[in-house]
Amino acid sequence: MNTIPRASSISSFPNFTIGSPFTVTISRHSSSFTHKLTLKAGSVVVKEVTGVGEEYTFNLTTAEQDKIYQTIPNSTSHTMTLECQTYSGSTPVGSAVSKTATATVPSSVVPDFDTILHSEYVSSVSTIVGRYVQGLSRLRLEITGATGAKYSTITSYQITFEGKNYNSRTATSDAIKGSGNLTITGKVTDSRGRTATKTATVKVLPYSPPQITAFSLQRCDADGTPNMLGEYVKVKREGYVSSLLNVTEKNTLTYRIRSKQRDATSWTLVKSQTLTSLTLAGNEIIGTYSVTSSYDFRFEITDVFNTTFVLDVLPTGK
Repeated sequence: MNTIPRASSISSFPNFTIGSPFTVTISRHSSSFTHKLTLKAGSVVVKEVTGVGEEYTFNLTTAEQDKIYQTIPNSTSHTMTLECQTYSGSTPVGSAVSKTATATVPSSVVPDFDTILHSEYVSSVSTIVGRYVQGLSRLRLEITGATGAKYSTITSYQITFEGKNYNSRTATSDAIKGSGNLTITGKVTDSRGRTATKTATVKVLPYSPPQITAFSLQRCDADGTPNMLGEYVKVKREGYVSSLLNVTEKNTLTYRIRSKQRDATSWTLVKSQTLTSLTLAGNEIIGTYSVTSSYDFRFEITDVFNTTFVLDVLPTGK
């Protein structure tokens, strides 16, 4: 009986990573047979080759890879189909056969973004100091230039600062709690679930409101000699303010002493001074205060942002 040639079969079509070469092998029944191979992603023809014998190595061009990526903007893999049509000369032999394999998006295909922008949200801090200040500054944050990879799209943004996540492309932080070099982390996620992360560092000046470390009152004579029946008062006052150095010192210390008779409703300013130093120590002699009355005293230290005060009572003379 005459020999009836049969169509070849695909003996190997391996799973592959997009962009990496992969080899397919054909089992043929005649050494004269050739084959047309068609690689498809769904209904999209990625590559077609003819004249193939028993083996062929696919090394897809960038344009051919993109045909696959375009079909999976929201996935990291795709089921590919390889069709094989056998030829004897120019005559087809039998029907085309097919086999499937999985194409995987390489781990290097991830979204990207340019940077994390940051700026001062509190205008007074920017104007007075020109640097970020602990407890006062708030950051205006923004992720810029985010793009997907190989036809994916950006689906979410996240900015993390001082342990708090802001799930948006732009955000305004809470007041900065820390000082020194602090890290901002930005992350974008694309439609394949792939992420990209970058960081930025901000330098923050340490700051605390003005501190009063000592305040006391003692009746005395005009020269400061203690006298329980004196009509003058020796005021001991000590404290300090934080340094806010940006090339030059931006902070100042101003102290004020106010007093009033205990039954009065309004205060009288008896001393006010702005210092070149950031620390205050020593005494003030202030008068006069009747020995038959008692008085409220208020001591304040003010810097460029805040005021701290304490109260004390000067009793009647004894």
